[in-house]
Order: sequence, then C-alpha cells, then structure tokens
Amino acid sequence: MYYTKMTFTPLEKLEISEDSVEDMDITGIIWGYTGDLLRNGQIYHHDKVLIHNDNVFQAFFFMPELDSLDEKYCNEYVNRSLVRIKELCEISFEVIGRNTIVNPVCSCDDSTWYILFALKNDAFSPVVCGDCLNMIPIYKLPREEIPIKVQSEIGWLADYYFIDRLWMLCGFDRFTYRQMSDVNSALSKSGREICSTYENALDKPFYYFLYHHPSKKVRKTCPVCGGEWHDKRMRRNSTTQEK
Repeated sequence: MYYTKMTFTPLEKLEISEDSVEDMDITGIIWGYTGDLLRNGQIYHHDKVLIHNDNVFQAFFFMPELDSLDEKYCNEYVNRSLVRIKELCEISFEVIGRNTIVNPVCSCDDSTWYILFALKNDAFSPVVCGDCLNMIPIYKLPREEIPIKVQSEIGWLADYYFIDRLWMLCGFDRFTYRQMSDVNSALSKSGREICSTYENALDKPFYYFLYHHPSKKVRKTCPVCGGEWHDKRMRRNSTTQEK
C-alpha cells in the first residue's frame, strides 16, 4: 500500500480567485475522476482534499499496488473520466512512500476461494483471499461480468465500517450488533448478494464474514446451510459463513 500524490496541471493558465476555485468545472471533473478511481478500488482513503497552488491541483490518497493506476485496470467509468480530464490537464503522480501498518496485497497466483470481509477503516478492499487472508484489489476481479447494482463492494465496506464504529460508540447496542451478526440483516443480505454474484462469475467459493463477539454464545453451525463453519482463522474470534 502506497501513499501517493497526484498532480493535475491545466493545459492553459487559469485565472482563479480564492472565491471561485471551488466552483470551476475543472475541480468537478477532477473530483469525478478520483471518485471513479475510488469506486473501482484503484485508490482508497481519499483525503477529500484538493490543493490548488501556482496553477496546479494536487490530491492525496493510498493505492494498493505500484501499478494500481495503470490503464489496464480502469473500467469504463474511469476511462470516460480520464478522457474528459486529459482534455484539460496533464496528469502525473508521485509515490510518497509505503504504508507499513496495513496488511500486504494478496500475491497468490490463483486464489481457490474468497471472503467478503471488512477490516474496519484500514481496508482498501473487502475481498480477502481465502488462502493467504490478504486483501485483493477489486479491480482484479471480473467486474465486467457483474451487474452494476452489485458493483457496490466499496459502498458495502463503508456501510460495514460505520455500523461497526457506531456499535462501539453506542456501547455495543443490539441493532448495530445484529446488522453484523445476523445473516438476515440488511447489511448481511447486501454482502451475501455480492458473494453470490461473484461466486457465479468466478466459479469458486465466495464466503461471507459473519461477525461473532467472544462474549456471545457461539453458533455451532452455519445459519444458512447448517454445515460447519468454514474457517476459524479470522480476526476477533470470528468465523466465516458461505453465501
């Protein structure tokens, strides 16, 4: 994981005042481009800061791999935004350094199974390799075969993170805990739909992480299929459960 600075240099000199910069078309196009990169998993933890200085705009974010911004990983939405922005700006980026406190990216040649799993706010992808338990950038999944309404992995990850945070801030209330631990909650149903769609596209098992707090009574079997829990290596004394 690498902290990166992206620089947008307008092709023409802009006359910008402090009062007008946020209203300019170019800033909206830059935000649109970085937003598409975020939704495609090519960047994450976008700081939502766009600095303007001496006719140059700069944005800061993390990217999973050194080649994450390579055009081979761009989907149609990123490509569309890229065409628009290249009509106005030259784009360059500089890797500032590697993030040493986040788990590495999966390096398996061919993962045999997957898990949809949220690592709180340090995750760039909710998709975890079942073999090595490291995250897989979602731009490496066959998303062209996935319906648009299911291409919501980053949105599901954000929902999970906020529910998890709310659960802790509210003193471990029942509603938020149920969202993470009940297979029929809205959060779980959304995640399981993602798992099911990818399992069909990949023709490989795609499991859903179902949270269990150590203080609660442990379920002996999966509430969906009735089988044994698939894997018990996950963090926070949790297990996984098939779609």
